[in-house]
Amino acid sequence: MTIFLLVAQSDGFGQDSENEGVFAFAFNKFGSYATDASIPDKKIEKATRVFNMLVEAKGVKNMRRPTFIMQNAERRPAWTKPGDAIVVLEEKAYDICIETGKDSMNALAALLAHELIHYYEKHDWKQGFTHQIAEMSTGSSTGRGTNDLDLEFQADYMGGLLAHMAGYQTLGVMPELLKKIYDGYHLSELAEGAHPSLKNRKVIAQNSDLLLTKYSRIFDMSLYMTAIGQYDLARQYLDFLLVKTQFQSREIYNNIGVLSLLSAIDLFSADELKYHYPVELELTTRMSTRAGAHEMRTVLLEDALYNFKNASILDEAFSTAFLNLSTAYLLQNKVLDASYYAQKALEGYTATQDSHGISEANVLLGIIAAVQGESDKASDLFIAANSVLGRNNLCILKGRDECGMSPERNTNNNSNIVDGVNLNQLYARIMQDKEQALLSIDIDEQNSFHSIAKPNSEILLNLNHNIMGDYTFFQLVNSPGINYQGVLEVGSSYDDVVGYFGQPSNEFCANDKCILNFNNHNLLLNMGQNRIVEGWILYKSNFRK
Repeated sequence: MTIFLLVAQSDGFGQDSENEGVFAFAFNKFGSYATDASIPDKKIEKATRVFNMLVEAKGVKNMRRPTFIMQNAERRPAWTKPGDAIVVLEEKAYDICIETGKDSMNALAALLAHELIHYYEKHDWKQGFTHQIAEMSTGSSTGRGTNDLDLEFQADYMGGLLAHMAGYQTLGVMPELLKKIYDGYHLSELAEGAHPSLKNRKVIAQNSDLLLTKYSRIFDMSLYMTAIGQYDLARQYLDFLLVKTQFQSREIYNNIGVLSLLSAIDLFSADELKYHYPVELELTTRMSTRAGAHEMRTVLLEDALYNFKNASILDEAFSTAFLNLSTAYLLQNKVLDASYYAQKALEGYTATQDSHGISEANVLLGIIAAVQGESDKASDLFIAANSVLGRNNLCILKGRDECGMSPERNTNNNSNIVDGVNLNQLYARIMQDKEQALLSIDIDEQNSFHSIAKPNSEILLNLNHNIMGDYTFFQLVNSPGINYQGVLEVGSSYDDVVGYFGQPSNEFCANDKCILNFNNHNLLLNMGQNRIVEGWILYKSNFRK
């Protein structure tokens, strides 16, 4: 274990005025320094796991990976020195996070993500540059001021977005955590010099929560639109997110690339695409080739390659980007490039023991072998995939009739009503101003996003300003006491779901999470670790391309 000994003293929060380039969550100049006393391994392991998940979610590999350190000092709850690429967490701050109970890991993620944003956004450079310009203009140092608050605000909301992408729920966590840290570290709640008061810091946290609520919902909306095949609209949501947040993430670039790839696949005829590719969401509804489609899909495939390459630049070990690059190259008939990236994806998935990724890579390598006329090799790879997709492609390879996914079954298809909301009547209620939106955001000149809160659910919706009756609604349900048709609820297993509904119309997976679409029921399922239902989503769409 590495122990850092610090000798400078300071107070407040933000950049440490006596240690240039250091950003600390808070300072107590009277607190104790680090000693050589050991920190329990269990604490280090838990904190390191959260830190690593945040770093992986950020996915930036063109910067030096920051080193994580735990100290038993009681001066700075968490701090980073971007120039040295270190992030430090004090044991006392860890204990304070644990005291929040069920939100303990969320609190820890919020604290560490905040410091990571200071590093990844190079706030030490921004801080120094801004102050240098101010000194040149005025002939004297301006001290600390508004710019510091701007950086803390950015670290709060971007940190929350980073934690959200890593799977942590940090909304509403920071105000309580701030109070506990100020109390635990015996910090004054009043402003001292240029440092903000606890009250002002809570305002920053609350405002960043508002931004996080907006941006996390927009990101989720793009995923749900992707799952039901609304690729163009999902792309507009991701473009909005990329521009508004300026949050560089491998996931955002990869998802934009996937949307272009899926849109391009839609422009191939069934005769042109014999096999079913791992990135597909729904190939059963391919559009027939039409005038201009060939040129359009060429543009889309180039756009997909551009975004997958951006994702791989941010993370040189991002296997998902390599898999998608392989598919895009294969659709361009560049078999050598496709083979290279598919093999690279397989090696990456194997190194991380990602069974789903290994299966997808084997399917793609099988398709590559098949198009090269190596039927035996393709057959072995499809079998090795050990998946529905692999078996389906094996069926196509063998020339059997009626190859395809097991069809989704039509069960009792009565509309499920949650919180008294009938999605078939929701548009009329909105037009009559009978529903009050919690959030309203203009995505572009045509589309606006809205969120409506209900006791046991939340409704996310897109409305088109220019076309009356053009809408998409998603009703998110994750309350344990609510079920769907008496059989589906939070905690249901994948086997339970498939046993009742049959195979989903399509399935969209990333890491250990999946979204299943049961088109016959207008139903999406959020599947988490171990293929367990974390929530279910009713949807209704009258979207016109």
